[in-house]
Amino acid sequence: MIDFIGDIHGHATELRALLKKLGYVERGGVFAYPGNARKVVFLGDYIDRGSESRETIDLVRAMRDAGAATALMGNHEFNTLCFWQQNGTGGGHFLKSITGGYLRDHSFNKVAILARTVESYRGRQQEFQEMLDFLKTLPFYMETDLFRAQHACYDAECVQALRDAGITSFADGNFDELIARACDSHNEFEDSLFHPLDILLKGPEMELPAGGTFRDGEGVVRKKMRLRWWIDPKNATLQDIALQPGVDSAKTCAVWITASGVFTDMAVWWPTALTDSKPLMPASSCGWRVVRGVGSGLCPFEV
Repeated sequence: MIDFIGDIHGHATELRALLKKLGYVERGGVFAYPGNARKVVFLGDYIDRGSESRETIDLVRAMRDAGAATALMGNHEFNTLCFWQQNGTGGGHFLKSITGGYLRDHSFNKVAILARTVESYRGRQQEFQEMLDFLKTLPFYMETDLFRAQHACYDAECVQALRDAGITSFADGNFDELIARACDSHNEFEDSLFHPLDILLKGPEMELPAGGTFRDGEGVVRKKMRLRWWIDPKNATLQDIALQPGVDSAKTCAVWITASGVFTDMAVWWPTALTDSKPLMPASSCGWRVVRGVGSGLCPFEV
């Protein structure tokens, strides 16, 4: 049996309470289910926002190392690795489209997002580096005979692209090269990994029409919104397909299908349909449990 837990965001205290509520027992600093009858699949976003990123990473890593959990990468882990990675490190794949010296912009908003994570490691620089090394080992997705799991959006073609490249995590090769390829949004090199990782870790986005904007949960003004990629966009409004709150447009989408995927009249890419019945979310009869947003007060529920 599997328990899926996502978006912990530095709330280790709430995560501990959740694991206990789910029946996990802590021994020697590691949570595990009695008899290993259940295991956790952590879906990423362990850091930022909350004040306990270090404690969260330690808890998740201990469970993974003990075989009590699998830990996947989220977009916040990816963004952190990019933030601390200088452009061109390792002697190859210098990206001309990126300015500022690092693979992720060191703007005020980006620094503000990472501030609480860095603060949780104050005076623990070696532990901080060990945390970054741990993040490099996190798989981008997980697929078994029973289910598929990822942080944001599963797309068969994106997964196949990573398989063809022989990559499931940044540990599957030279990190300096792989993360540069993951940030190559303008396809400056033929081996760009930007699209598959952007979809798996962040999900598809679209620009709001007529220069529209909204404020996300961190108060940042956004011109693009993330999409509820699992719903049929046909005749849906922007509010229907918007994953983030704050988008209230009633404009509907015209949809057409091409050999490259599904698109709308607003040039939105939609994931290709899967051809088998393997669930992206657990089936109601399997006893799996799903929790998202530990830090937001959400309670566990049977799916």
